[in-house]
Amino acid sequence: MLIRVAQSHTGLYCGKVVGEYIEKLVDLRHPPERILKLMTYIMGSFLSVTIKTVSAPICPSDPDDEVFLLCAIDGNADYLVSEDHSLTNLKVRYNKPVIGKSGELAHALGA
Repeated sequence: MLIRVAQSHTGLYCGKVVGEYIEKLVDLRHPPERILKLMTYIMGSFLSVTIKTVSAPICPSDPDDEVFLLCAIDGNADYLVSEDHSLTNLKVRYNKPVIGKSGELAHALGA
């Protein structure tokens, strides 16, 4: 999905999103070289967003996940792809961005 977004869409990131990704990958014991490769790919292929919105209209149950919503909102994203239940539980509460798991959004994103 990540490669498809980079090839055919505009992916977004911000510093705090990168930090959350790195923390998750370290916690899941991914090798450092894989983490570096993934972060380099994201930061080289996606657009950086400056978050200006103070809080999401409807916050996820995990406060650490709010940054993903803020990045999507301030970046005017059409979609927010996540496997995190804290975010996917909000999909009925948001029209834009459309929130869903990669399997749910694959067809819409052409993957």
